[in-house]
Amino acid sequence: MKKVSCNLCGSNNYVLIDSHKNDKYFPPDVEVKTVVCKNCSLVYRNPQPTKRELFDFYSHSYRKDLPTKKYITSSNIINKERLEWFNSHVKLRCGKILDVGCSTGNFLNLCKSKGWETYGIEPTIEYAKFGREKYKLNIQSRFLEDARFQKSFFDVITLFQVLEHSRNPTKVLLQLKNWLKPNGLIYITVPNILKPDKIELAKYFAGPHLFFFSPNTLSLLFKKTGFEIVALEEIKYYVRIIGKKRGKIGKINFDKEGDDYKKIMRNLKWRYTYLIPKLLYLKVVKLIKKLIILFFGEAMGDKIINFLKQSLFRKIKTGK
Repeated sequence: MKKVSCNLCGSNNYVLIDSHKNDKYFPPDVEVKTVVCKNCSLVYRNPQPTKRELFDFYSHSYRKDLPTKKYITSSNIINKERLEWFNSHVKLRCGKILDVGCSTGNFLNLCKSKGWETYGIEPTIEYAKFGREKYKLNIQSRFLEDARFQKSFFDVITLFQVLEHSRNPTKVLLQLKNWLKPNGLIYITVPNILKPDKIELAKYFAGPHLFFFSPNTLSLLFKKTGFEIVALEEIKYYVRIIGKKRGKIGKINFDKEGDDYKKIMRNLKWRYTYLIPKLLYLKVVKLIKKLIILFFGEAMGDKIINFLKQSLFRKIKTGK
């Protein structure tokens, strides 16, 4: 484990959010710490695993079992929607595409059926082998930083729930930018730190993620590395973004353009990880839901309940 500076703004001024041991993704004696940068509000692990530690983990420990039929079916549905969303925002329909952290190659196999020339990188050895053998895909079993491709080779590069696992997101985007053709596109999805999908803070930060992005910090990372944002959307617990390769950009004032770290901390510790789940699942709330459905019917009742949920989240978030 090694201490690091903020990967977005370079600051060493941070506040501890969470600290725990006995995380199954780290050695049992290691204290896993998560911090928020006071300058730009990027949330990240500090200290972080070394390259060697990550290699051992992802090559041999991260995914031990091959995917089931259920996993593949679910993955195919998700990947179809991913490609449809991409196509709804760009005119490009085929070309050379690289999927970084491609898992078993399900997304690449879909792209291949649409006429794309596909390439993949997957550090988990058995998953990469599965994609090569089942779908006849060109998948390299290695880390991104060890991969080699020609400059300006790809039309599109994708990373689905991958960037948050990297040791240096800035370096990753710059490396991928070099592989993209002029006006090439990058398509990324990451978990949304503003909408954590776990109830307890310790459970949310238990896992292999090294960075936790908001829509804004992810956008600033794109600007920092010279990508023009084509589309950005928050969906469920995730943020997805498409960027177009551009030249270098001017200096960013991360202090003014970043998030408010105090709000990040409050949202994590109370509004999302404690207060809202507790309110939503109190017995009295469940009783109200049943009464609404009984009185208005299931279809209209669900609409009313969803409206009330959205209003509650909006009120707590804005304080209005």
